[in-house]
Order: sequence, then C-alpha cells, then structure tokens
Amino acid sequence: MPIINSHYVPLQEPYPIIYYGGTVAMQTGTLIVVYGPGNEVGIRGSVFTSRMTTKSHPVVTYGNKYVSEPRNEWRLNMWSEGVVWDYVQLKDVFTLCFTKQKEINYEAIDVLTTSIRLKEAVNGAYKFRLSTVLKDLENMGIKRPELLSQLLPAAPAHVSMNKNLAKDLVCVRGFGAMFCCVRLGDDMEEIVTEIRRQIADYLMLLKPKEIELTFTTDDPECQDIVDALNNKS
Repeated sequence: MPIINSHYVPLQEPYPIIYYGGTVAMQTGTLIVVYGPGNEVGIRGSVFTSRMTTKSHPVVTYGNKYVSEPRNEWRLNMWSEGVVWDYVQLKDVFTLCFTKQKEINYEAIDVLTTSIRLKEAVNGAYKFRLSTVLKDLENMGIKRPELLSQLLPAAPAHVSMNKNLAKDLVCVRGFGAMFCCVRLGDDMEEIVTEIRRQIADYLMLLKPKEIELTFTTDDPECQDIVDALNNKS
C-alpha cells in the first residue's frame, strides 16, 4: 500500500525499555506511518483494500555495546540512537520497565517470562533468554531484584508440567519465576532439549552449586516428556 503520510512522536522521560525477538532497547519515540488505499500483501497474497491504515513502529536507542537484532544480525553499537524497528509494530513489543527505575521488580519478571515464552512457543521461535535480558537491563543502569537470589529451593525440587489445552503447548512451572513453554507438536528430543535449556537459563541467575529437579505431571499426554526429563542416563 502507498505511504501517504508519516510523523515522528518523541517520548518524554522516563522512557520505556522494551523487548522484542531477543533484543532489549530504550524506546525514545514512535514513528507513525499512514497508508492509503491499495494492495496489501498478507498471508493469502495481495489483497486490495479501500481503507486507510496506520502502523506504529518503535524508535529506539541501544544502551548496550553489542546488540543482537531480531533478524540475527550482529552489530557493534556504543550508543546507537534513532533506530527504527520497522519490522515490528508497537503492539507487538513487551515493556520491561522504565528508565528511572533502579530495579526491575520480581513480579514484572514473572509476568514477562510467562507472557514472552508463551508467545514465542506459539510461533516456534525460542529467543527469550532471561539471563541476557537482565544483563542488558544492567547495562542500562537497572538492577535485577535481590529476591531472585533467595529463590533457590531445597533439593530435590519438584517441577510440575501440564499441557495448555488452548494452544497445544507444554508448560513447566517451578519455584520462583521459573516458567518454561514449548510446543507439544515438536520432536520429543527437541522438546526435552528446549525445556532443559530454559531451566538452565533460569538457574544461572540463582547460581546454585548443585540442584536436583524432579519433574511431575497430572497430564497423561505429558508423561513421556516427564519420563525423558527424569531419565538421568
């Protein structure tokens, strides 16, 4: 569709710090693009629309030195300003916190971990790394909550697993803010590997010397996965 107008809306401090597709950045403004009537390309091909539409793209600043773009392109940035995320709309990003906060609270980590991992599992793209997100936030002057270091359970820790009936996902919920989510339709080996990776990502924050996890489930459809995770051989 043809662009008929666009304008930039700068934000005022405190700026939101946002996440999308594995990248954390500070949003300093929004680019609003207005499209006129014309052919719109979608999943079913090109369709003519007679109405005007708008898209809002985040304009961001990177506060960390090495930035991994959602498109898997690595780039060196000491402090890149005015970068337009033209591949994503504002409605698709997650707000982690704001620049004037000294610490991201535990409840926000819990909600964000659950929301992001659910969305990424639906799309079959596992890019979220809690340890990396918290490190990026620290580069922007925002500390991780001290409460995280107090969440290490006594071994062995029981971790429950159940199927999300609405979206055909396997969800693992454990102590603290630990939440893992993978698609049930994936290969068994891929499911087990991804669950273990997500758990390891969370445990890295707690820095345990040694911890034994025992997986349990009330869902018969998850029993094979539980058996594979509990298999120490």
